[in-house]
Amino acid sequence: MTTRLQQIQALADGTRTPAEIADELGITRTYCYAIISEARSRGIYVSAAKAPPVRSNTPWSEVVPYADGTRTASEIACVMGISQKRVRRAVKYARNAHGVDARLKNTPSWTKPRNTDDAVLSGGGVHALVARLTPDCRNWLLNQMPAGTTLSEMIAAIVEDAYHDSTDV
Repeated sequence: MTTRLQQIQALADGTRTPAEIADELGITRTYCYAIISEARSRGIYVSAAKAPPVRSNTPWSEVVPYADGTRTASEIACVMGISQKRVRRAVKYARNAHGVDARLKNTPSWTKPRNTDDAVLSGGGVHALVARLTPDCRNWLLNQMPAGTTLSEMIAAIVEDAYHDSTDV
């Protein structure tokens, strides 16, 4: 943690926000905030700039051009500097009140339920991987998974098998 703290201190010149520092170091924003909080609790001051306030009064008509089904609420929020909640509300309002064909990209991750063979969507940390797979590949992967396993566990098993095959262990 000391090495990361030193890297953060070197970048924290008062002009960068913790999010910008995290992006520059290639670490998660949560981890960067945790390091800064830990340092401050130990009496070490880290001079990071405050993030600009999130705009909440953005009209729905400014959000709609981005909501073409190819971007997530998170991506649109990042581009526009508004909250994800505001993006979702604007898209919903545009659809319901004005009949505009506005939609967000959904990036679910997959797990196989314990009591049925049907695939369902639920939370997980590997949704970007699943999004890159073709539908046939996704279906094959789901059919290989024992009931009750998560996608993370299945990927770990596949990697372990590939490792043992390549090292003849």
